[in-house]
Amino acid sequence: MKKGTKYAIIGTSLLLAGVASYFILRNRGEDVGEQPDPNAPSLEDVEEQNTSGETAIQVGDEIYPVGEYANVRSSMEVDDGFFHNKLRRVYSPNQIGEVTEVNTVGNHTWYRVDMSNVPSIQGNTAWDLTPDGYVRADVVTKE
Repeated sequence: MKKGTKYAIIGTSLLLAGVASYFILRNRGEDVGEQPDPNAPSLEDVEEQNTSGETAIQVGDEIYPVGEYANVRSSMEVDDGFFHNKLRRVYSPNQIGEVTEVNTVGNHTWYRVDMSNVPSIQGNTAWDLTPDGYVRADVVTKE
């Protein structure tokens, strides 16, 4: 094969890899679901309501997404990079699971949820083979 042909193949491959990477990574960011109503409470208000007072979510409570959906993650952090930590996306009005643990990391409260007794959930991925995961307090409700 001629030297010019090799350079053309390598250049084209790099260009295609760059375009593919752009389309894969262009919409990455903190994805916490959409608020269904513009007058709905802010995420900070939802987290405050879920973590204090009479309506606080506790171990044993069943939780649901507060917006359109909530992401269940493998660790207590939002990582939407190329090797993300999302286990599954649970859409309203489906149940996420039962709270088994309450943790505070940084400025956020995270709930460990047991999903083993939850029926099939729309939007499952290949990563959801584990029966438990973590959900942030500002994207869930117990009602």
